Amino acid sequence: MQHTYLRYECADAFAVASSAATTSTLTTSPLTFLNSSFDSAPKKNNSASLLLSAAGSQIIGFNLRTNEPCIKIAHRELLSGGLGTGRALNSNEVLCITTACSTPGNSAKNSTKVASGWKDGSIRLFDIKKSDVETKNSQNIEKPGLAHSLIFESTSKQEEFIMREPLVLNGHSNSPITCLKFDNTNGHASRLASGSTDGVIILWDIIAEEGLFRLLGHKAPISDLSFISSSELKNCLVSSSHDGLVKIWDLDAQCCTQTIANHGGQVLCSTVVSRPSDDLKNGDEDENDKKLRSRLVTGCIDGKVRVWSIQPSKRMENKVTGSPDTNTEEVLKNTQMQAEIATSATTTPSQNNEQDDVCHYMGTLTYPPNVVSSNEKVQSLQFHPSGKYLAYLRSNSKNIDVYELRNEEEVSKKRSRRLRRRREKENKNQVDDSNSNHKDKGKKRGILDDEEDLGETNSDPTASHTIIDHDEIKASDEFEYATTIRASHKVKAFTFVPYHEKNGGIRILTSLATNAFEVHSMTINELSSDSPADTPKFKTSIVSSLDMYGHPTGIRSIALSSDDVLACTVSKNSAKVWNVNNRSCLRSLSLEYKNTSSKKANYYGLCATFLPGDTHFVVGTREGHLLIVDIASGEIVYMEEKAHEKEIWSIDIKKPSTNIMNPDDNEAITVMTGSADKSVKFWELEIQNDDDNETQFSNHPMLTHVRTLQSNDDVVAARYSHDASKRLVFVSTLDSQIKVFFDDSLKFFLSLYGHSLTALALDA
Repeated sequence: MQHTYLRYECADAFAVASSAATTSTLTTSPLTFLNSSFDSAPKKNNSASLLLSAAGSQIIGFNLRTNEPCIKIAHRELLSGGLGTGRALNSNEVLCITTACSTPGNSAKNSTKVASGWKDGSIRLFDIKKSDVETKNSQNIEKPGLAHSLIFESTSKQEEFIMREPLVLNGHSNSPITCLKFDNTNGHASRLASGSTDGVIILWDIIAEEGLFRLLGHKAPISDLSFISSSELKNCLVSSSHDGLVKIWDLDAQCCTQTIANHGGQVLCSTVVSRPSDDLKNGDEDENDKKLRSRLVTGCIDGKVRVWSIQPSKRMENKVTGSPDTNTEEVLKNTQMQAEIATSATTTPSQNNEQDDVCHYMGTLTYPPNVVSSNEKVQSLQFHPSGKYLAYLRSNSKNIDVYELRNEEEVSKKRSRRLRRRREKENKNQVDDSNSNHKDKGKKRGILDDEEDLGETNSDPTASHTIIDHDEIKASDEFEYATTIRASHKVKAFTFVPYHEKNGGIRILTSLATNAFEVHSMTINELSSDSPADTPKFKTSIVSSLDMYGHPTGIRSIALSSDDVLACTVSKNSAKVWNVNNRSCLRSLSLEYKNTSSKKANYYGLCATFLPGDTHFVVGTREGHLLIVDIASGEIVYMEEKAHEKEIWSIDIKKPSTNIMNPDDNEAITVMTGSADKSVKFWELEIQNDDDNETQFSNHPMLTHVRTLQSNDDVVAARYSHDASKRLVFVSTLDSQIKVFFDDSLKFFLSLYGHSLTALALDA
């Protein structure tokens, strides 16, 4: 009997849609899309609608168009748990995932690289082909909902997918991986950057399948990594850590070029965006117009979102670019040397260091209009793939604040207006100081007069074409509050859906603490002449909700049907019926029932079992009620109110024995329930027949109480014996005893000792 559990192997895990709410190590990337490239007009079968979510020891892909799972990604390594080891499959855990649209020599239309960071410190890269996520093959034969699981199927194609081993990268020892980022600056992903809890950053070459080098400098877990995709700054990496530092790395020199240390504590998230200038979008190809607007945004534990401008250092800008003539080259060198000598004599070492800085502080984002201040830490922030919108999430919050990036013309107007207001305020203070004895002299024009501001900015035709001085631009000039996405429950993670809607809006997918997903839409509000002045620019709405493939709380009970085809799981206020073969959810229902006062009440399910025929199952609740649920309709067809005075912890069914010697012996089907009210009750199963008053639940089963067995302590578990010739009843109580009774007379037979604690489950 010792180690007999090793005969059983963990084959699969299900009922987890997202593990973002339960992961022990805080990560910022538990969600991604299989094709993260931006598509302004998605096609019918675009992979941008395929969401990948870290779900425990696996990665599950959901199709947002059908709201169904279509792929499950996992590994089968025998040394770390899985098939053939007797260990649980979820002994390891996926912490972060990211995708690469294309790799050198590989088309994005055929396959996609999926990189996953695990809790044991390993990185696994999966190659997902287009045929792996198709719901139908060429013969138009439907595949199972979760075809790519760890259980071998009959077709050779599915076995080929199962046996396809991922590329494993080991370099972080046993430190959990906290963030991953592909380098897509050259149009294809050939390098991968990874960060772990020990503060080490490793750059990998996924083509050569080897590590390039390590970047050491952080002393706490790495929170985020971002490559800078700017034409002026190439081959640079930005890293943020819980040690309160943000570092900019030169990957060519393999060293840190700048350290930002003026944060208020741990830097929990960061992101980088690069947008082309407006003149470049219009078609101008001048050398000065090819510069990108690159911004670094960091979220800190003090609740502030800081913005930094990324541009070449002043020392790089002072260098002469191009190929001068031989006659003028010496003159330029002499003038440059003289300028360096003159500046070195007048500048301090701190000023020399500032000339090498790449990131320059722009300020913090303003709070939304309905929020004065917030000390909740910023948990996650992301840019939309188009670079036009920024969203951030605070911890323990249901709201996601979205900001819009203004174009250069609007930034110039906002900046000039802010500077003019500051000058007016300074002039007003000077006038008030000089004329302190003449307070009632006359009222000046208000400084918040928008019509005059617009008139002044529009009167200058060169205002929109002047080169913007980034040193004088603040974050409030460039980032404008757009709207707030409000979810139904606490949000643990979010990501942008990588395509625009038809009317120019965007979509945000949220992972909730209830093991569910919600897709929110943010569209431009159409304003008319009759619209009030305070009408918001954007409007939000919930597009869809995916809560069918996971319980919101812990699963309290699971029951199998007689043919092992169906499984029933029960949790707080909900019950789900699953197909065991492909682990797909067939029915999801809430445990609510209309009482005599025509009011719906929710009940907390604690135990469940299938009735004979596998068309109904009965649920015992915390309130002491017994509910019979019809699987076909998903409705509660019968309710026995107050079957027990307290919680019903256990339920079991005695099927009639097939007596060959006496076929006329028709034994009734009995249901046994054990409760915390120190009693075990027995119920007979009957059919509802109301000839006088026909109801919609006629011909459905019902329960009739026949007898009761009293106990000295709370009943935790109760089971029938499998031997039909000598039927016994086993009862486990709170005093760590297991008592055995005869089923026919309910007389005490014997008591089983040995457990130091209460036996919560038993079988006979």
